Amino acid sequence: MIERPKRAYYYHLPQRDKVRSKTELMYLWAEAWVWAVALALLVGVLLARGATISGQSMAPTLRGGQPVLILELQGQQLQRGDIIAIDRSGKGRYPIVKRIIGLPGDEVNLNAQGQVFRNGTLLEEPYTDNQPTWPMDIPFPVRVPEGYLLVLGDNRSVSVDSRSSLLGMVDARCVMGKVLFLKSEESV
Repeated sequence: MIERPKRAYYYHLPQRDKVRSKTELMYLWAEAWVWAVALALLVGVLLARGATISGQSMAPTLRGGQPVLILELQGQQLQRGDIIAIDRSGKGRYPIVKRIIGLPGDEVNLNAQGQVFRNGTLLEEPYTDNQPTWPMDIPFPVRVPEGYLLVLGDNRSVSVDSRSSLLGMVDARCVMGKVLFLKSEESV
């Protein structure tokens, strides 16, 4: 039988030779803040950027004035139903936000009652009111070409999206990233 020692042994940590001055502590705190800000900027520049929704084309999911975060794709695949930011200007300013309805190869059809069919199947879209669509100048059904996306706004009665030649099919290279947002009581 092994006997246990009756006394607890305490290991002493080495004592500091000197106490840090207030100036040294201020420099340490300043350095920590500089690194924190640099890291935040790096993440903001390389992975994500903030934006504010303008307009009502994505209501009720997103409302005008609502802040969102645009996450760069970083090799992720886009999926049907993703809400994305699109750079139409080529400069990364004033992105537009829409929902992906059709991927390359999909056949999409819209009827006058606001119903959307993808590859012959009626989509369940709880995020819209299934409003009748405003006059569109792109004839449906359409097949989404390779390298392009068909996007629609959730508020179909006011959204300029792939139903209109003003936007049309979106070149996948113009996608800035996926949009992340906090749900509010008013959003779906």
